[in-house]
Amino acid sequence: MPNKVADIMSSHDVTIAKDESLLRAAQLMKEHDIGFLPVMENEQIIGVVTDRDLVIRAMSEQKELHLPITTICTEKVVHIEADASLQKAAEMMSEQQVRRLVVSKNGKLHGVLTLADLAREERSDLAAGHALSGISRP
Repeated sequence: MPNKVADIMSSHDVTIAKDESLLRAAQLMKEHDIGFLPVMENEQIIGVVTDRDLVIRAMSEQKELHLPITTICTEKVVHIEADASLQKAAEMMSEQQVRRLVVSKNGKLHGVLTLADLAREERSDLAAGHALSGISRP
């Protein structure tokens, strides 16, 4: 049975460079049917952007689509190591009130663990419930 983050995480090889545009982020999300992009500078993650960020921080404020993604990305990236336990991941999601964790291995992007990944894993139902209750708090 899976018990480590690496066992159930999604590989995530779609990223966006820090100088690419809001429009490019939306295009990548549509093309790959994803709602989350790590923002990269060289090989380092410097932020993340979600489909919700595009709507709330860009579209609703009528930002120009050619602006760089760094104008709206979240710079606080919550990381977890690939060999961490699923319980630890759920605790981090709850504490940090996030639905996704960037998974790193040897300091490099390795994948993404989502609340949905936890919920799909039978043994981690309690962990997913714990994470969701923390995420949902005001």
